[in-house]
Amino acid sequence: MKNLLIFVVLICSLSCQSLNKWFSREPAAETARTAKHYIFTVHGLAGNETTFGSLLPTLKTHLEYADPKYEVITQTFRYATGAMDADVPQFIESFEQFLVGFFSKNRLGKDDKISIVAHSQGGLVTTLWYAKATSGNDPQQIEFASKVQTIVTEGTPFWGSGMAHIINDKLPFEWMQNLVYKFMAIGKLEVRDMSTASNKIFDFFREKANANMDYLQSPYMLNIAGVNSRSSMQMQRFNMGARLESDQVVNVPSARLGFYFYSDAMVKYVYNTVSETVTLNDFNYSQYFSHDPKLKLIETTHTKVGQSGYGMANVPGKCMDTASCDQPTYAPVFTHLSRCEEKENSCNQDNYKYLRSKLYAGDESFGASTSEALMNQMRTFQLSVNIQLPKDFVPPKDFLKSEGISKYLKVDYQYGYKKSDNKAVEPTDDALVRRESDTQDYRIQLGRYREWGSRVAKHFQETNQLNVQFTGNVKPADVEWKPTNINPFGWNEKPFPLTVSIEIPGLKKRKVTMPLRPTYTTFVELTLEK
Repeated sequence: MKNLLIFVVLICSLSCQSLNKWFSREPAAETARTAKHYIFTVHGLAGNETTFGSLLPTLKTHLEYADPKYEVITQTFRYATGAMDADVPQFIESFEQFLVGFFSKNRLGKDDKISIVAHSQGGLVTTLWYAKATSGNDPQQIEFASKVQTIVTEGTPFWGSGMAHIINDKLPFEWMQNLVYKFMAIGKLEVRDMSTASNKIFDFFREKANANMDYLQSPYMLNIAGVNSRSSMQMQRFNMGARLESDQVVNVPSARLGFYFYSDAMVKYVYNTVSETVTLNDFNYSQYFSHDPKLKLIETTHTKVGQSGYGMANVPGKCMDTASCDQPTYAPVFTHLSRCEEKENSCNQDNYKYLRSKLYAGDESFGASTSEALMNQMRTFQLSVNIQLPKDFVPPKDFLKSEGISKYLKVDYQYGYKKSDNKAVEPTDDALVRRESDTQDYRIQLGRYREWGSRVAKHFQETNQLNVQFTGNVKPADVEWKPTNINPFGWNEKPFPLTVSIEIPGLKKRKVTMPLRPTYTTFVELTLEK
């Protein structure tokens, strides 16, 4: 009996040592950590340090286990969301001050690196801070930006949010708006800046479209966008596809930083003139970073809804045990921040593969194949048009009404044909059919039936410019809508052309053939002349 007891104690001792080996926070002597990996979280509108749940301690444990070189140091940045007079530029200044204070106590070493995980508006704060730091002359901010290796944005409204548009532009009375601001603990200016076709967003992307981006160091960015299954009635009403291509607050194209663009200002700077007609060849794809931001589609919501689920940012404590983690965004966040799959890394591959296998074994929806399948179902695109008007020119009043936009932005369409019976398909205002070739017809819906914010036009008097934004859909013309329909693989891997004539009385006509592609935004910047 005594021998049996000794045997049991010995087995328990060895088991504990094994567990410590798998998840020890203390590095072994032979793998002494020589550098630091700083991870900051940046919350969104009405958020705080609880937005991310147990993300930071979980990342610290798993990343230190996967990479013996780095000691992981984490910190949440909290800013004054909800203040009525605060806006994104003020939040950026707060982030600058936060970094200065933090690194006055934590000196950056040669091999140290920074990662940022940002939710919703936090992604705007992060991206705009990085752009400001790398294009500015503040040596401290330049140093901080140069150390940023990875960025993750979760549901960030780079191109605005329909929810913010409803609050900012659709509520008929100011007292209603103020009630919403107070109840939701959100600020008036931050909602304005994130609304569809806001001047803050258009100004940023116009600047990026006209800039030669030459950064000290380009981080690897991952954009996470949420999608949701919805009823057939909702699908028919909004986007005619198998899913709601939104996390219920931010749609997929808005959550992607990469975009197609054309800029009159850039063309005029290079060639000293612009043409009346803009072709597909005149468009470029954004080179915001030298590494194009990746898009990951995940079935999740912007924030927690009801008693089930987590929302895309909130990571529960049980994810510390990788096999028990059913939070859908944690696995791609961990994988992206670890950089263990890159050619040059300092990871312990056995440890990394062990963690990753446990994470992805818990739910197959975490896998890359599922994200690709979701991508193949996507149909939603965004089109943003910035029109600079001549000084003192007053745009037509009905231009600013959603139903009046198509009067001045006229779509050139071609009749499509149903291959089954070879009959012409009549085009309508929001279901336009074009024929690209003998083998591929496609249907474009510019603006979506009864969806607030799918057609928005705003006039900003101080700069005399029009901001126009469409949310629409593209799909093969011969594919009938079904709730579970999945399009042929690769059908949306390239843009679909659409020609639009801009005809505003009193101004010279312009014709633009633009690329539209599911999950992307196309940005057009025009200067109209009398």
